[in-house]
Amino acid sequence: MTIKTKSLIVGICLLAGATFGGQTVESFTRHSLGLALATVPFGMTAGTNYAHTDPPVSPPPLSGTNVSWTTNAASGLYRHRFPNRILRFGFRNGRLEAVRISISAFDGSNVVNAFGDDKKIFERRCSELKQILDEIIKIRANPEFNSKRKGPGFDIQYGAVCAPTPESLYLLEIEITEPATQSNAAAIYDPSPSHLWNRLFDAFYRQAILFQHTQASEWIGPDVVDPPFGRHPLFILDDHSYQECNSLLDEFLQNGVNLIRDPVKRAVFQHDLWAVFDALAGVGETPMVGGTHGIFQPLTIAQKQYRTILEQKLAKAIHSLALSRAEIQSLPDTYQLPVGSGAFSNQIDPKQFAFLPEDLFAANGGWVELASDYPLRHTRIVGGRSNFRAFIKVSTNSAGTNILTDYVRWSRQVADDANNNHSRPIPKLRLFPLGTQFLLLREMMCIADNGEMAPTHIVETIQVRASYKALLKEHLFAREEELNRQALFAGRQGGLLPVMADSPQAMFYDSLGFLRVDDFAHGPELTTFPYNCTGCHQPRDSSTFSFNWNVSASIPRRSVSIEPLIAWKKENGKPDLLRTLAK
Repeated sequence: MTIKTKSLIVGICLLAGATFGGQTVESFTRHSLGLALATVPFGMTAGTNYAHTDPPVSPPPLSGTNVSWTTNAASGLYRHRFPNRILRFGFRNGRLEAVRISISAFDGSNVVNAFGDDKKIFERRCSELKQILDEIIKIRANPEFNSKRKGPGFDIQYGAVCAPTPESLYLLEIEITEPATQSNAAAIYDPSPSHLWNRLFDAFYRQAILFQHTQASEWIGPDVVDPPFGRHPLFILDDHSYQECNSLLDEFLQNGVNLIRDPVKRAVFQHDLWAVFDALAGVGETPMVGGTHGIFQPLTIAQKQYRTILEQKLAKAIHSLALSRAEIQSLPDTYQLPVGSGAFSNQIDPKQFAFLPEDLFAANGGWVELASDYPLRHTRIVGGRSNFRAFIKVSTNSAGTNILTDYVRWSRQVADDANNNHSRPIPKLRLFPLGTQFLLLREMMCIADNGEMAPTHIVETIQVRASYKALLKEHLFAREEELNRQALFAGRQGGLLPVMADSPQAMFYDSLGFLRVDDFAHGPELTTFPYNCTGCHQPRDSSTFSFNWNVSASIPRRSVSIEPLIAWKKENGKPDLLRTLAK
C-alpha cells in the first residue's frame, strides 16, 4: 500500500496507510506502523490534550516501564485508520518518554472471531503481525541499530502473545523510546552534561536505590524535588561516594562558583545543596517519620571525618551562591507563570492531570488560607528549607462555611487545653461538602548573603485534593504539580509539571526532605499515584490538614510572614551551623 495522505494532529504526523520494508526504526514506524517518529515530541510536558488511559499489557520479553499512559486526538485518528491498533503515549515525571502501539488480530470495537465468517480477516491480521515482528527482529539484529542505542536514533522493544505457536501470533506490543545518552550526568543547569554544576548536582541527586519490596534496583533522579538518598552512610559516606563528592566540591569552590550567574539557577542550586547539607547532618540517625525506619550502626571514625569535611565544603558552597535580598525579591513567581501559560486546566476533570487553580490568590476566588503560629508538619520535616501553606475552598452555602468555622473553633480548643494542661471531649467534626478543594503549596526558601533565611515564590510542589460525584458514586480528585528544573530554566510554564497517573510514589512522608531507608539502605515501598494519597487523608475530612491546633483562617495573600518558621528554626534547626562552617 502506498502513502497517499498525511494528517497533523497535535503536532504528530499520522500516515494514511502502511507498507513494509523499513530498514531503520524511523522508516519501519513510517512504513509498517503508519507513524512519523520525527514528529513525536519526546521530552515534551503533558498538556491538557492528553487523557489518562488504561496501561497496556507487557508480554515478555517486553517489561513494564513504570510510566503513565495517555491517549490524545492522534490516538483516536490512528484507531480510526487501523481498527485493530491502539496508540498510547507514556509519560514519566511529566515528560513524554515512550510511544506504545498495540496491534491485535482482533478489533476492539467489533470483535473479529477466529472462526466462521471472520476467519479470513483474522488470518490476514495474524500474517501481518508475523511480518511486523520479523521486521523488528531484523532491525534489532542490525549492527547499526545496536551502535545507535547509546547515541542518536530511537530504541525499539517488543512483546508478543501467541497461542500456542509463533504461527498463531495474535497480539504484538511495540514500544519506542529515545535512547539514553552516553553521559551519566543530565543537562540540568547547563546544556552540556559535563558542566561542573551538572556533575556536582548529579553526584547528589542521582542515586541507585534498591527497593526491598521488589528486589529491583532503579536509578532515581536527578531532576527530583528532594535528594533521593537516605540517612544510611552507604549513600555519601562510603569511600567511593565520598571521594567523588569531595573532589567535585573542591573543584566547585576553586573554579565553579561563578560559572553561572543567572539568579534563578543560583538560588535553586543553593537550595539543592542546602537540602544535601541537612540530609548529611542526619546520616546515621533513625528517620523521624515514614513507613520505613532504619536503625543504623554508629558511624565509623572515617565516616565521621568524611561528614565533617563535606559539611564544611557544602556550607562554603551554599554561602558562595547566596543572593542579595533585592535579588531574591526579584525572583519569578512560579505560581502565576504556569497559570498564565495555558498549560493547566482550572476545572476538576478526572481525565486531565495538568490542574492548577487560577483563582487561589484572587480577591474573590473563594479560597481561605489556614495558618497557625507553628509551622506545618511538612515544613518541619524538610527542616524549614521550604515553606508549606494550606488552603481550602468550600462551597458558598452556609453548611460549608459553618463546618470550616467549627474546625477553627475546635483547633483553638485543643490549643487552649494543651496550654492549660486539661482536656475536654473532642467533638466529631462533620465532613466538608462534596466539591470542597484542599491545596498544599510548597515554596522554596533561600539563604541571603547576610546569612538569614528569605522566602521566595519559586514553587516546588502543589498538591490538590477534592471530591466529585460520577455515576452516583463519590470519587477522589488528586492532582500534584512538581518543580522541574529544566522546564523552569527554559521558561516553560513556570517549571511545573503534572504528576501523571500510575507514576511510582512513596507512601506517607517517605520521600519528603530525603529518602527513608532501612538498615540495608533499601528504599521504601512504592505505590502508584494517586493511590498514595489515600493513605493519609480523605477528600472531605478535616484530617486532610497537617496541623491540628490554634488555626486561623484568612483571605490568601501572595506573601506571608515567615516569622513562625524562623522562630521554630532557631529553636530546633541550629541556624548558626551553616554560618559557622562557612567561615
